[in-house]
Amino acid sequence: MIDQHYTDYRRRVKRSSGWHVVDGVEVPKRARWAIKFVDLDGRERSGGTFEIKADAQAEADRLTAELRDGSHVDRRKSRTTVQTVADAWLKTLVIDKSTTTQENYASILKNHITPVWGSRELGSITHGEVTGWVADLVGSGLSSATVHRCYVVLSSVLDYAVADGRLRGNPAAKVKLPKVDGIADVFLSAVEVDRLARAADYLYMLRSNRSRGGRDRKAELDLERDADGVPIIPAAPASPDGLLLRFAAYSGLRVGELSGLQVRDLDLTKGIIHVRRANTEEAGHLVPGLPKGHKVRDVDLAPHLVADLRAHVQGKAPTDPVFVGATGAPIRRSNLNKRVIIPAADLAGLSSEDRVITVHALRHTFASLCASAGVRIEIVSRWMGHASVAITQRVYVGLFREDLSASAGLLSAVATSVTPSAPALRVVGE
Repeated sequence: MIDQHYTDYRRRVKRSSGWHVVDGVEVPKRARWAIKFVDLDGRERSGGTFEIKADAQAEADRLTAELRDGSHVDRRKSRTTVQTVADAWLKTLVIDKSTTTQENYASILKNHITPVWGSRELGSITHGEVTGWVADLVGSGLSSATVHRCYVVLSSVLDYAVADGRLRGNPAAKVKLPKVDGIADVFLSAVEVDRLARAADYLYMLRSNRSRGGRDRKAELDLERDADGVPIIPAAPASPDGLLLRFAAYSGLRVGELSGLQVRDLDLTKGIIHVRRANTEEAGHLVPGLPKGHKVRDVDLAPHLVADLRAHVQGKAPTDPVFVGATGAPIRRSNLNKRVIIPAADLAGLSSEDRVITVHALRHTFASLCASAGVRIEIVSRWMGHASVAITQRVYVGLFREDLSASAGLLSAVATSVTPSAPALRVVGE
């Protein structure tokens, strides 16, 4: 409804939209048209005042359309701050996100979202401002992957506001993002995986020997090198540590999934790993749960690991962890890296300032080994537990390009396998 009057606490003034000061005297602002409407909750609201009837009518028509299609957003709701909505959104993550993911998102909110957007009203944010913020993040030196994560968190908060009826649309939608670079060069070759595992076997043997009597540790670690300068790892019996590293590199499991893996999850007859559990660290304790995204999966077991795994789990109960730390408890990321992987990588000559080998590097190595073996990316994506093939392609950009060219080569093989027959010739008379 369009009303030609304006009312405030002083008095009713015809054809006025409020009060302002002119030469030190309060006088009513001249306005001719005010909009009143009943919102979706049945409450009467003001839609603003206008000096020109056509402008008022256009706004009234817009509000009418929004009320009809249910897209109308109360201006008071859109004045809610980003911080308020972010706090509410963060609480919902417990439904489908791991504790680690919740902590990562909370950290991004604290360090990158709240300082810039926390006090802003939802309705005041524009697409251009979000684009400028992304540009500022890039200019600050953050990696493209971190910029993407920051954007995802902000956009998710704004999506939550839209779903909650506080915004008509997400101003962060379709914002241009920097190209995500491929992951750092942390892929190991099959030869390097073997060397890393043998180094872990050797170090495990040294620890066992020292427990039975003192030895010269420095001499034991001062290894001879071959003509290429590569350390020569002395022979040592197979160990749980070496098996763990081989298993991680040839299964692609996340560290939480390695920690949660139980004996009953290994089908050594059919050669299948049932990924059903994952442990996450929370306040210094391991908390059992489901794999990332609450998605269980099966991974085909590399045949060359079956015999060693069978010997390793001999005598263990079905619910016992397959791999444990020094204390007999399920493995933890920090302890595994510090106690096993980093020392083994150093001994094997695989580490450098810009190449740090961790348990997550073994997951990347799995993708690399699959690519070099010609395994289709769809299968690799399923084995690794990615939500989609697109994620595998984005994370491991460049690894599977040879797959594509090889597929094109198959087409050429089909074409060249066809021997064209000689055309039949005939004499045509004049």
